[in-house]
Amino acid sequence: MIKINPFVALFLSIAALFVGLTVPMFVVILGEISTMRSEMRGEIGAVRGEIASIRGEIDGLRTEMRGEIASVRGEIDSLRDELRGDIASLRDELRGEIADLRTELRDEIAAVRGEVADLRTELRDEIAAVHGEVADLRDERRGEIADLYGQLGDMGERMARQEGMVAAVVAVVDLPAPPDAEGASPGP
Repeated sequence: MIKINPFVALFLSIAALFVGLTVPMFVVILGEISTMRSEMRGEIGAVRGEIASIRGEIDGLRTEMRGEIASVRGEIDSLRDELRGDIASLRDELRGEIADLRTELRDEIAAVRGEVADLRTELRDEIAAVHGEVADLRDERRGEIADLYGQLGDMGERMARQEGMVAAVVAVVDLPAPPDAEGASPGP
């Protein structure tokens, strides 16, 4: 038997009276309405089934996407951790190289400073040696000059003695006085 909502049946029977429908026509209309309702319910059920199927597919896709997203996140986290490790490794390596370079540079600077200090000491020693040599040469020259002055004084005394002796000999021998030494010309 056809199940119709009582309020709908009442509404339709009142409408049928106004329109002038007979009971058999009313029953036919109710049958068609009931058939349409059944068809609609069937179509609605089919649509609901399709919707449920689509929802199932969507849920499956969501689950699959969540799995892929989780997988991608895992890969990203893995890559991030790997990159962090690589960066930390590079940072440590660079710090080590920088420390080595600093040590090398400090050693080179210390070596250059040592060389400069050695050169400075060597130059000071050479300058002191040159000053010593100059002082020795000055003393030596002063001694030589003093010796020359001494020899010059001795020569003056000898010349004075020789002049005295020549004068004595000239006085004894009665020789003419010797010509002036500057204008003297050598004899034949």
